Amino acid sequence: MAMYKRPTERKPETVQFPAGLNQAKIEGAKLSISKNGDTNMIVLKLVGSLNEVGYYNLTFGNSMTDTNLMYILASIEDHGVVIPEIDFGYNQLTVNFLKGKSVFINVVKKKYQGKARSEVEKFLNANEFGIEQHGREDLPEEMDEELGF
Repeated sequence: MAMYKRPTERKPETVQFPAGLNQAKIEGAKLSISKNGDTNMIVLKLVGSLNEVGYYNLTFGNSMTDTNLMYILASIEDHGVVIPEIDFGYNQLTVNFLKGKSVFINVVKKKYQGKARSEVEKFLNANEFGIEQHGREDLPEEMDEELGF
């Protein structure tokens, strides 16, 4: 039998992003290494307006690294952020820049260990998301309010 210990905090239930186009904020970013130890990656924690949570592993050292990183930066730029001239890559400078930025994402449902789960498939620019012109001022204000920005 367990001894009573008063709970001090209830952890919120994790909600997955729905499939399709979503707006998110990069709540966290950290340098990491794959489980098998041979791939460097930046792990991004993405949060939506309804507290949806998703993760994206930006892997380094493969043919898609630069393309994936450039789409993340384009998505950030399309939210009105000026992209600085820094050496973007597997480094703390990149991690620090990515934290707190708003992005457009596409989410797909995939089976994992027999269960359906949401997976952040890719980052989108404003045109892919369905916004014709670039810049934060072109985003509907209700999107800002929904996301708490």
